[in-house]
Amino acid sequence: MSKKDENEKELAKQKKTKQKIDEENLVQETSEKKSLENEIPEKVRKLEEEIKSLKDDKLRLAAEIENERKNFRRQMEQMYKYGNKKLVSCVLDFFVDLEEKALKAMRADPEGKIKTHLLGIEMMRNIL
Repeated sequence: MSKKDENEKELAKQKKTKQKIDEENLVQETSEKKSLENEIPEKVRKLEEEIKSLKDDKLRLAAEIENERKNFRRQMEQMYKYGNKKLVSCVLDFFVDLEEKALKAMRADPEGKIKTHLLGIEMMRNIL
């Protein structure tokens, strides 16, 4: 055989080997694509479920925050409305007691030094 024939045989052999490798790569790529095509819908489904779960959590948290805000407002209104009740009650009790003692002192000494103090107490009572 001539060298030319040997070279042609070698080239043909290399072409066949290359073609075989290309076919194997194509088969492998095709199987990988099919595998990916099967995995993609599953991944999409999982991601959609996660999105749904996160949206649900977001809505629940927003509702919880709104409820806390309403509770806080209600508590503040009650504190504002009833917070001074005890103080006012104590002040009124004090003035009632003071008035009773002042009247008792005035009856005991109608013209005494206490009269000016009693006038001051009377003025404060009228303010309240």
